[in-house]
Amino acid sequence: MQSANVKRLRQLEEENMQMKKLLGEQAILIDGYKIALSKKY
Repeated sequence: MQSANVKRLRQLEEENMQMKKLLGEQAILIDGYKIALSKKY
């Protein structure tokens, strides 16, 4: 049972890292959109 918990913890940590990366990428895109939309042509 203990090793199953460790395995699950590692899976959750991996998923957490992926979600943080995705969130960071989205934040960069949003900042880019804000910059592009604020420019007057």
